[in-house]
This record gives sequence, structure tokens and C-alpha cells, in this order.
Amino acid sequence: MRIKPIFEIFVLQNAAISGRYNNYAKQILILQIGVFLYYYNNRYSVPVYLSSDTTLLKMQLHLDDSRGYPLHLRFVWRQSELRFSVRQLRLAHFFILEKEGCPMEKDHVEILAKSKKVSQKKKTNFVWCITIVLFVAMMVSFTIDYIGYRRGQKFGVASAILAGYTRESYSYAEQCSDIREQLERNYQNVTVQGITFDYSEARAAQKDVVNAFYDVMKSGGYTRYGTWNLAKWFYYTNPVEYFTGYYWNKVLPLVSYAFLVFALAFTLLTKREAKKELVVYTDSVLCKLSRKKTKEFGFEDINNVTIGKNALKLVGTGMKFKIANLKNAEELKSAIMEKKKMLRDKPDNANAGNADELKKYKDLLDSGVISQEEFDAKKKQLLGL
Repeated sequence: MRIKPIFEIFVLQNAAISGRYNNYAKQILILQIGVFLYYYNNRYSVPVYLSSDTTLLKMQLHLDDSRGYPLHLRFVWRQSELRFSVRQLRLAHFFILEKEGCPMEKDHVEILAKSKKVSQKKKTNFVWCITIVLFVAMMVSFTIDYIGYRRGQKFGVASAILAGYTRESYSYAEQCSDIREQLERNYQNVTVQGITFDYSEARAAQKDVVNAFYDVMKSGGYTRYGTWNLAKWFYYTNPVEYFTGYYWNKVLPLVSYAFLVFALAFTLLTKREAKKELVVYTDSVLCKLSRKKTKEFGFEDINNVTIGKNALKLVGTGMKFKIANLKNAEELKSAIMEKKKMLRDKPDNANAGNADELKKYKDLLDSGVISQEEFDAKKKQLLGL
């Protein structure tokens, strides 16, 4: 990735960066180690590698003229930030590079154990096969059900035309609407200026009409609806209306919807879990949540390691990581616990390493490269205060 550095702070998004530094800078002081440095000077470049194992704490590249030079940096794994200064006439301008998101390769460190995943392809295919079968069954059931409904509806329309309930010249939807109105008529008594008009005879006549039409439908073998809801034969005039108005909330469609939601959720969770990875190195544990989201922890940060069914869970200081569908959960746990035991058995070596590191920062403080505040912060970190 190429970005143009600004004069104070800029961020590294992945493993490579290039930029052009201030044109009046006279030297670039590298305070961090473990980088590949390509220094371009007009027509040629000089590759410089500062190993992360070396004791070298700083390196100076002198710029002899007023022009800027592109600088390419490549981080090694444990590099959390690169700090350097540009100095002119005793005035120091500090730049900070930090890695974000994209994990660096750790080629030079031995891998003790690496997560191996159980394939979820068969389970995913099985879930989707069941879902497809349910939807096919639903569509077959719907088709059969609608064909029966449509036949009864056509029989009722033909009978209604003969009875004069609708006209043959009307569209099919208009014919069904006329029949539905005829069958759903409801006559109520009306009171006007204290006078009540009794429509009981009209209600009785309407009842006779409904009963007669029911008998006609029954004679054709269509008895799905009774006299109380006979008009439903003419509610839906096409498959879409029938499905959305009647069939969608039956048992089989509801089961099909539930399996579809389950299949989608299962697939998404499986894919997300497949991106997770756990790598145990000799000096740290790498927890990958995805290709771009990775966290690295020291063994001292891990307080508890538990194993479930094909799963492993890490809990510790500022961390919580769970990975499932593992083939080698026991192997990973053993590697982590063994390294933790080794660290507990060798406290003196760790203290000696911290003392050496502290001495290096003290030299930087004495030379004026870092401030007293920076030295105190690092001292607290190394001493665990």
C-alpha cells in the first residue's frame, strides 16, 4: 500500500508503505528494529535490513541535499510501531507508523501448533438439501391445493352465470366479485324517525340463496366451504392472491420459512467460523478472527484454556477468544500450557531480558532520543508496575 506521509503521524494499513519525507530533512533516525528499508537516491536503491534479533537500536540515513526521497518500509511480525525522527539544527520532528488490521508474516518464528478445522461442507449441504426439499414440497402442495380451489371456483362461476348472479361478458375477476357480493349480502332492520323496517324476509330469502348455491357446489363435489363462508370460493382469482391471502401461513410454508432462516444463519456462522485460526508460536499466540482482523497475545496474558466439543476457549488479561470445529483442540491446549509452564519455570531469564531492554531505553534517554516520560512509561511496562 502506498500513502504519502504527513509531518506528524500516519498509519500503516498493511505490510508495506512508501512515502516522501520533508525536503529539508538532513537525516532520518530509525529507532525501531526489524524492518526492510529501501532507500532510493535518484537512479538506484540501497536495500537495508535491520534484523529483529540484532541489538542495533538506531540507524541513521543522511540526506545530502534538499530534495525528498521515497522510503519503502516492510514490517516484520512483532513490529507494533516504527518511530523515527527527522532532525535539523537540533529540532526533532517525530513520525510514528503503526500497523493496523492486516497481520504480518512471522516466517522466522517456529510454529508449535496450528488449528486444523473440521469441514462443515457436508452439514451445510445437508441443511440446504432439507430446505430445498421443504420448498419443493410446499410448492407441490400449493399447486395441488390451488388447482382444486380453481376448479371449484370455475364451477361456481359457471353456475352463477346460469342463475343470473353475474354476466358472461364481464371479466373473470368482475364475475367473482359479483358472486361474492351476492353471497355476502346482509340485511339488517332499519329504524327511521321511530319507524322500524323489518328485513327478516329479505334475510330469509338471502339464506335460501346461499343454501341453494351451496347445494349446487356440493353437487359438483366442492365442499371445502360451508354456508357460513361460501363466498371464499371467489376471493382469489390468481395464484399470487391465493398464496398471499390464504396459503402462506399454513404449516408447511411456515416450516419451510423457518428452515430457510436456519440455513442462512448456519451458513453465515459457518463461514465466519471458518475464517478463525489459532497459531501457537514459540513466543506468542496468534488469534485470527478474519483475514484482516488478528490479535496476538503473549503466554503470560492467557489465564485459562478450556476445551469443549471440537472447540477451544482462551480467557485472559484483556482477551477472550473462542474457536470451534477443531480437529486438534487438545494439541493446541497442550502447546499453550507447556509454554506457560516453561515461562513460570524461568522467571530469572525473563527478568534478565527486561533488564537488558530497560538498559537500552536508558541509553536512548541519555542520548536525548526519547523523553523522560517515554522512558518512565516503558520502565513501568517492563517492570509490570
